Amino acid sequence: MAVASYEAIRRRIAAMRGKTDPGPVDVEKLTPITLVVFAVLLVLTVILLIADIFNPINLNL
Repeated sequence: MAVASYEAIRRRIAAMRGKTDPGPVDVEKLTPITLVVFAVLLVLTVILLIADIFNPINLNL
């Protein structure tokens, strides 16, 4: 889904500049971005898990 969105954005930018369709995207070029997003989500998960264990939220219900 991310690749399809990226391709659509590339097509729009190319159309706005008056260029031809840039063609399909090489998925291997998007792998580093995917790994960075995965790492950020993993770090946030660990931070929130640690925060919840040591300082849980009390809703006073």
